[in-house]
Amino acid sequence: MSRYAPILILVCGLALAGCVGMKYPMLTTLSAVDAGAMTCSRLHDQRLVAEDTAQQITLIAQGGRPRFSQRPVLYSTARPDAERAAQARLSVIEAALLAKGCSPDGNRSGAA
Repeated sequence: MSRYAPILILVCGLALAGCVGMKYPMLTTLSAVDAGAMTCSRLHDQRLVAEDTAQQITLIAQGGRPRFSQRPVLYSTARPDAERAAQARLSVIEAALLAKGCSPDGNRSGAA
């Protein structure tokens, strides 16, 4: 065993510990077909989840602690990947809300 082995092990351990600390919630992709099949209420709920996840990403990046009220399926150690996934999902949801004519509260516009 090399005399540098303990130092190398310590350095690797510290490097890995630093990477483990910053995990960003990663939303899964949502296809336009799947979003189109959702009700206005469900789309509204999904939009709230995507917005909350985007806020959590910002909070974690600023050194805050994440909230685990809704655990995402995936995590990423790369902030840009997590931000892109949240924005992509939000864009699909917004397009579906617009295409369906949903109101901001999740109901169909013009519905009683």
